[in-house]
Amino acid sequence: MSNLNASQLNKALIGAALAGLSCFAPEAGAATVLTETTDFSNDFSAPTNLSSTFPNFLVGGGVAGQIDTFGDNIDTFELNVTPNTEVSIPWSVSSSSAINQYIYLSVYDDLGSYINGSNLETLESNTPFQSTLDFTTPASGKIRFLVSQEASSTTLNYTIGATVPEPTTGLLSLAGLAAAALRRRRESL
Repeated sequence: MSNLNASQLNKALIGAALAGLSCFAPEAGAATVLTETTDFSNDFSAPTNLSSTFPNFLVGGGVAGQIDTFGDNIDTFELNVTPNTEVSIPWSVSSSSAINQYIYLSVYDDLGSYINGSNLETLESNTPFQSTLDFTTPASGKIRFLVSQEASSTTLNYTIGATVPEPTTGLLSLAGLAAAALRRRRESL
């Protein structure tokens, strides 16, 4: 190390930090989550087509949306998936109000034939409910989700599929160590 000048040492430290961080790149870019900004279709026969957003929803895709009892109690959207594949898709729902009426998540093929679904009758306020929906994707490679509720006077937030990954402890530690090493080196110059 004594043969390195300050510039070479800084470059070596930065290179080491970047090399360490690069191993986390696949995790950081794993999920593409589409958040509903314009209301998804309320018409099951004409779902919002999200095919261009997700070439294959099963590879790190996620949808976050909101339904309420004030005129938007249904969201329906269509996605591309790998045909004839057994999947287990995570989903969650939360509300700031307790709910004692049904919340539904159903999946259909692109022709509208029911594949599987899940429902929840009771939801505690500010306590997210999490589950998975297991099914085999249709041969067409397209699925349609229907999220609906019968709850009175409340707004529900839901997610289906992947969620944005949190930075890992290792990533944060490595970034902190690299920054501390650079600072220590600069202070000693």
